[in-house]
Formats: sequence, C-alpha cells, structure tokens
Amino acid sequence: MAVSLAAIAVVVAACGSDNSSSSSATTAAGAATTASGGGAAVDLSKTCPNPLVVQTDWYPEVDHWELYATVDPASADIKGDRTVADMIDPRSGKKVGIKLEIRNGGPATQFELPVATMYKDPSILLGYVNTDTAVQFAADKPTVAVEAPREQSPQIIMWDPATYPDVTKIADLKAKNAKVRYFKDATYMAFLTGTGVLSTSQIDDSYDGKPDAFVADGGKAAQQGFATAEPYLYQNEIKQWGKPVKYQLITDAGYDIYAEALATKPENVTKYADCLKAVVPMFQAASVKMQSNPQAVEDFIVKVVNAQNSGWVYDAGEAAYAVKASLDNKIVSNGPDKTLGNFDDAKTQKLIDEVAPIFKAQGTTMKDGLKASDIQTNQFIDMSIGLSS
Repeated sequence: MAVSLAAIAVVVAACGSDNSSSSSATTAAGAATTASGGGAAVDLSKTCPNPLVVQTDWYPEVDHWELYATVDPASADIKGDRTVADMIDPRSGKKVGIKLEIRNGGPATQFELPVATMYKDPSILLGYVNTDTAVQFAADKPTVAVEAPREQSPQIIMWDPATYPDVTKIADLKAKNAKVRYFKDATYMAFLTGTGVLSTSQIDDSYDGKPDAFVADGGKAAQQGFATAEPYLYQNEIKQWGKPVKYQLITDAGYDIYAEALATKPENVTKYADCLKAVVPMFQAASVKMQSNPQAVEDFIVKVVNAQNSGWVYDAGEAAYAVKASLDNKIVSNGPDKTLGNFDDAKTQKLIDEVAPIFKAQGTTMKDGLKASDIQTNQFIDMSIGLSS
C-alpha cells in the first residue's frame, strides 16, 4: 500500500503543512466589486524592484492565486523553481513595466520558512508569512504584512464520517478519544490542547504528509489537512480511500490567523512605499477576479506545475475544487467590512495574546510588548476593493 500511494504523497504533504461538491469553479457566484480599471497603463519601473520577487511557501497551487493572476501567462519564463513573467494590473489587463518573479517554497527551499529565506536573500521583497509565524519571529526576523489574500487559514482537522457519524466539529473528537495526527510542533495544536478542544493524550505528531496511515487504519484516526485539497484528493485521487471525509477549519475551533499574508521586512514599508501602494491593490483585485473568472488562472497554474516537472502533482480538477472551496469556506473573503485583504488589529492582538505564551514555553525569544500594528498594516490597502456578497 505504501508503494501504491507514493505517487500522490507529495500532493498531500503540502496540504497538511502547518506553515500550511467539486463542481467547476467557474460557477463561483457573483460579480466583483473592484476599484476602477482601464485608463492609462501604470509604469512601476521607477518605483518597484524589477523583477519584484515573491517567496511562496510551497509549489504552485491555487492557494497562491493572487500572484498567478497578476502576470501575463504569454510572457512567462518557467525555469526550475521559479516563474518570471510580465506583471499586469488585473483590473485593466495592462502591463505595469516590471516583471513578477514567483519562487517556489517547501521542498524547493528545503522546507525553510519564507520569513527565514527573506532574511537570507535581500532580493525578495514579499513572502508568505502566517500571523502566528510573524509573532514567533518578531524579535529576530521581524516582518510587516501588507495584504491578507486569505481571511483565515485553510488548515483543517478531518475525519471519516462513517467511523464517526455524530462528529460535527473538532471538539467532538475529544469525547471519542480519537487519535488526531498532525505535523510535529504545529502551533495550532498546542492551542487546541491548551484550550481543551483536544486532549494531549489523543494527539499524535507522526503525520508525514502521506495518506498511508489514514487509509491503513480505515479512518479510525483523524488527521490534519487543507480544506482546499484533502477533501478532494481523498475522494477523487486517492483510490484506496475513494470516499468523502468531513472536516472543520481550525479557525472555527478558535485558532484565527491570516494565512499566507504577503509580508515584507519593516524597512521596506518605507523604502518601497510607492511600489507597495500600487502593487497591493493589484493583489486585492486578483482575488476578486478569481471569484468571477478563475479558469484562465487555474489553467496557468496547472501549466506551470507541468512545466516545472518537479514531482509536484496538481491537476485541473484539484485547481477548480480549490477555488470553490476557498470561496465556499470563506477562506478568501472580505473582513468584517466590505474590503478584501485588510487586517483587523483586534483579531491579531487576540492571537498574539494566545500564542505568545506557547512560543515562550517552547523557548522562543519573544519581542516584549508586541502589538498587532508591529506586524501588519493597512496603509497600502485599497478599501474599495472587495468580493461581492
């Protein structure tokens, strides 16, 4: 069984990473509310680095759509672990005078977190940094998030509904004393056990990203994953399972972060202020575009995966599912207002207060008096850009 599942192991590994109806996503409802498009093309060659480099946290996937929707696919130079293409404004479709360089993460960086890679390579302007990661590294590798493409994390705990028919949320697994597999040192798990949602006696940190154990024990244990992938993969791609799973987002269990926020080093907030003021709304508009017209971007991401030929497997079915799941689960959504991509300081401050003691207990040197405003800013956000309801 382990051999027969090996071909898809790398697919599931990404979706299980912590610092991580399948109908066509083209039916994603609603017209987009965007800032006005059209007009003269913007020239960012004098205000932005060229190329503008973004470090992602994994191989190309729909979870990175704001990047792949802001380039011209026809101009793409796909080599090794990076894709370089002319940057465009999704609102007008016009080129902006610079290239966007999208770099793969995960195995491509030996699983180094983007926050660490950014501090090694000064050519990287932006990187994906989860809110809890920003808190953890605020003392020695500080970052400031400038846009939140995802309002919440796609991280889930999933279970077999046939084995646990009356389980509707993560907390129900505690009464069942069900084993819950997860990646070692996941901060969200320390939160779930620390708040009593799960017990320390039932968690198992042996998860390695492969589906073998879940399949082998017939779903007796629950397991972590991503809402944008595992439910589709286990039902459609992992033939040894081939049936639905149920899940709950960790957000709905109380662990509320901005996942894969686009962040930069603090000095860049001033140094590249004019650049970020122009580029951040483009990333906002890219997500809006995905709500109403995702097909071309889905196709481009699959094309990039195939061209890179890295062993990462990502097909059209999973891409379409991921777009729909992102929207249906409100992983990509407006905040409490009508704006997509902005930050709520109260939400982040609550998380800081929750995770700082966890990191201290693990021996992390924390920044004293850390505030939400130290790690995120709305100064580059276009408040008029948001998804339709």
